[in-house]
Amino acid sequence: MKIIIITPKFFPILSGNAVCTRRIEIGLKKLGHEVLVRTPHQINIKEIKTFLPDVIHGLNAYQSRVVQKLSLELKIPYIITLTGSDYEECLIDSVKYEKGLDKDGVKEITLNVMKGASYLVVYNHETMKRLLSLYPKFDNKMKIIAKGVPIIDHGNYSFREENFIDTHDFVFSLVSGIRPVKNNFCPIDSLGLLRKKYEKIVLTLVGPVADEEYDKELREKIKGLDWIRYVGGIPIENMRSVFLESDVILNCSHFEGESNAVIEAMYYGRPLLASKVNGNIPLIEDGVTGLLFEPENGDLFSKKAQDMIVDGAFREQLGKNAMEKSLQFINIHEPENYENLYLLSMN
Repeated sequence: MKIIIITPKFFPILSGNAVCTRRIEIGLKKLGHEVLVRTPHQINIKEIKTFLPDVIHGLNAYQSRVVQKLSLELKIPYIITLTGSDYEECLIDSVKYEKGLDKDGVKEITLNVMKGASYLVVYNHETMKRLLSLYPKFDNKMKIIAKGVPIIDHGNYSFREENFIDTHDFVFSLVSGIRPVKNNFCPIDSLGLLRKKYEKIVLTLVGPVADEEYDKELREKIKGLDWIRYVGGIPIENMRSVFLESDVILNCSHFEGESNAVIEAMYYGRPLLASKVNGNIPLIEDGVTGLLFEPENGDLFSKKAQDMIVDGAFREQLGKNAMEKSLQFINIHEPENYENLYLLSMN
């Protein structure tokens, strides 16, 4: 089978969609399929017609909406994986998503792409239930395919050494793209106050820039704060070191579809301090497989961050529980699940 995957971002840019696409691509190729990956800006219709795909797979209904046009031109079906911002921002909250396009226009485009898809994929039951309560007409085409085994690469990169972090420092790492929904400002003031008592605290900001204006504000905020390391985006082969050499992994998002960073942190047995939002709640049991806080509650964040600092045995147990939990929900059959869905859509 020949599959073309359309994704908003792809390597070398490291983003959630890029990581998911790469994982799916690797899995499908192992099954013997030919896979062509392109972003919407890389679409070359001549190249695609030469490739002769059997099916199109789009990640994010709004950002990869070009799949609908391709489907009509090539006369082949498409499926959509709903990744988070496409339903949270475009459908549920209906906030402005793109300059010059109002929220009603964004919502209409997103729904139209979803209507044209043979199947819609979500990552978990909670998301399916939530979406179908609002859009029951998609019941017959919505399927659950949980995320697969994280991409593991054993490179020689040393996260602490490369970022001048001492072995005795206590490292909180916020692993996420830099954009408003990821709430990158969240830990700065709270950890800054805690640092008066625990001077070994270091905060690292790991992830690519997805919003230039927001990034400028963030850089201005942390200017002169030598306990914060602005790491930015790094190659996927170095991410294992980020997780293993951090004491606590942070997720401060206002919403999540299902965070790759959260899943990977759990897979590597790292303690998590994460925002109590829809995408995180199914993965993290507060006090058992991680700690949860409301994104706007700085005091609660500080209290739970302090709990992490002072109790090493507690951190270790959280990480151990997280690893065990991750093995229950990580989907070892992700490539086969997509393969079956492609075949169904073609029939």
